[in-house]
Amino acid sequence: MEVTLKACPAYLQREAVPYLVAGNQHVDLDLTLEKMKAQLDVRRVLSTAGGKLNGALLRGGLIDEINIELLPAVIGGYDTPSLFTSPGLKPDE
Repeated sequence: MEVTLKACPAYLQREAVPYLVAGNQHVDLDLTLEKMKAQLDVRRVLSTAGGKLNGALLRGGLIDEINIELLPAVIGGYDTPSLFTSPGLKPDE
């Protein structure tokens, strides 16, 4: 079933699926983690996401520990996702 972004809260409420809103146009990761701690007493989060979310968490200073597990497989190509996909570093970073 396709659900538009505006219909998501209504759909989730109707299906009794818990959800959290943090940010207006984009997800505010810092606010999301703050709300998770305040409302749900979440103290640790494990991200097994792809490079974009992992990169955003890293750039936001929201990662305390990185655990890397290697899978002995050969995957290549220019479009292969990386562990941390994010914009290039600025000189002061």
